[in-house]
Amino acid sequence: MDIITLEQNLKCPICWNIAEEPFESSCCGHVFCHSCSMQIIEKKCPICRNTSMNFRKNFLAKRLLEEIKIKCHYGCDEQIKINKMKEHRYECRAAIFKCTIEGCTYNGNRNEIADHLVKEHVIQVMILSEQYDHLKSIFDMLDVKKSVSEKKKKMNMNDFNLKMNYNYSNEDIHDSWNKSDLFDEFR
Repeated sequence: MDIITLEQNLKCPICWNIAEEPFESSCCGHVFCHSCSMQIIEKKCPICRNTSMNFRKNFLAKRLLEEIKIKCHYGCDEQIKINKMKEHRYECRAAIFKCTIEGCTYNGNRNEIADHLVKEHVIQVMILSEQYDHLKSIFDMLDVKKSVSEKKKKMNMNDFNLKMNYNYSNEDIHDSWNKSDLFDEFR
């Protein structure tokens, strides 16, 4: 089997990309992306139409994706591991990007597209940049609040467990503690 045939067999028949986290169908053995396989609501194979289909991880395909190198799809002639091709696109000097600003049809490599965005769409880029910064700060804040909250809960539960264990093991102290004071700390 040549590299091109191998690559074709590692493509997901739903999204037509190289299968990320490759799973195979139990009926015909076709390789699917795990995310695409999760989208199949009916237990009906989209390839052979078998109605009693399940998916299982394909460890051989996963190892092949991690080891086999192929020529860059974007034209730089570099040899890239199959599972790294998507990431390589953003590093590849030959990859062509389409301007995603509505109504614009410009295409260019990564340096050209960056220059184009600055020259032709500076206002839109600034607005998007501000929106990104704002959203990032919100998500960062939520992440920090979440981790602080989780840490606090763990600490409070540990403190609570320690106090309760200490409390029950020392009967004279147990009688002197006001239980409502103990729970006020955790409100």
